[in-house]
Amino acid sequence: MATPRPRFALPSRRLLSRAGLALTALTAVAIAFWPVRADVVPVTIGPAAEIVYATGTVEKENRIQLKVKPGGTVTEIVAHEGQVVHQGDVLARLDNPKVVSDAKTARLQLEIARRRNRNVSAGPSRASSLELQNAQRDFDNTRRLVASGTLAQK
Repeated sequence: MATPRPRFALPSRRLLSRAGLALTALTAVAIAFWPVRADVVPVTIGPAAEIVYATGTVEKENRIQLKVKPGGTVTEIVAHEGQVVHQGDVLARLDNPKVVSDAKTARLQLEIARRRNRNVSAGPSRASSLELQNAQRDFDNTRRLVASGTLAQK
C-alpha cells in the first residue's frame, strides 16, 4: 500500500490578499524612488544653429495688378526676375501703336477744342468749355503715360 503524502496547509485567502497588497505597495514605492539617469552637460556660450530645414510656401507681401492694353510689343525689359522692385518702378517698356494713335487723336481734339474756344467772341459756350476740359484731361493722361514710360513716344 502506498504511503500517504503529507498534507500542507494552504494559506488563507485573507493572508494571500494582504501579502499581494503589501507586495504591490512595496513595488510602487520602489518605482517612485528609483533613481533616474540624466546626462548633465555644462552650459557654454556659442553660436546657435542658423539653419532651418522646413517645407513651406513663399507668400507675396503685396499684390499688384498690371493693366496693359493688348497688342503692344515689349521693346525693353528693365526689371529682371528676382530683382526687388518698388511701386512706381518701370518694369518694361512697351510699344503699342493703338495707344500712340489714341495719344495723337487726343492731341488733335485738344487743339480743335482750343481753336473753337478762341473763335467764340461772346465767351465760351458750355459745350465748347466741356470739350476743352475733356480734351485737356485726355492730353494730360497721355502726357502722364509718356512721362512714366508706360507709353512709348514716337
